[in-house]
Amino acid sequence: MLRSSSPGRRFVADSDRQPTSRARFVRGLAGPVGLGALALLAAVGPTVTWALWSDSATTAEIRFQPASFGFAVDWNDNISAIQRPDETVSIDIGPTEAMALVAGGTNDAGWMGLAVPFDITMMTSAGYAMDYVLELPHFDSTTVLGWGGTTPVFFQVSQPGECTVAAATTATPYDSDELVSGIDPGSGSPQTLVHHWCVVFEIAPPMYQNSATAVGTDAVGGVIAAPTTINSSWRVYHLPDPSLHSISQLEIIPVLTPGCDDSDSLD
Repeated sequence: MLRSSSPGRRFVADSDRQPTSRARFVRGLAGPVGLGALALLAAVGPTVTWALWSDSATTAEIRFQPASFGFAVDWNDNISAIQRPDETVSIDIGPTEAMALVAGGTNDAGWMGLAVPFDITMMTSAGYAMDYVLELPHFDSTTVLGWGGTTPVFFQVSQPGECTVAAATTATPYDSDELVSGIDPGSGSPQTLVHHWCVVFEIAPPMYQNSATAVGTDAVGGVIAAPTTINSSWRVYHLPDPSLHSISQLEIIPVLTPGCDDSDSLD
């Protein structure tokens, strides 16, 4: 579940844009608004409009007012957007991810692994720069997602398809509270940028395994066959119920900086 840290505001919808094949719909004062991937507010001043864009970072169909901005996170196809520059996006991580991790079972080495891709989309105008910081969640060592003191690995990828468990072994992990460079300061023209991220959970649950062997002889037509051996191996692992996993939060904090055109301010 995702949420922004303050109540929503009302907006006038810009209905000029036709929804794409991935369109979702939200309602403002003037009816449905199609979303390619994200929909964020824009603008400062007496009127406010929706700013629309897709995760291809196309700006051709965006309407801006001075000093407009946008920041949103897409996690498991759920989108959360801030509505003021002093807000934070909070992502709840817990039972959903823990159940998916356990449902995948173990590999031959006895490890469970889960990779979750997510996107961060930024938008600015009036010369503003936008960076952000991730405050990573903490999971207790007695929970599924933190079993044995393991920690999830967060790292950037070029495309969502590159988010795999195997990729975590060679990726450069993100350190909590490190500033991530986003949109550089520019002129008054609008700018958009999408960052693709991946988080990998890996644990080695306590496991019990054994095997059973049955040996016998077959007699066919009075001929004694060579002894036949049948082996059966099994393994079980013991973990807390993932559906009862506690919730930890990933906090993503936008950082706005005035650029070469700082005549307008964001409130």
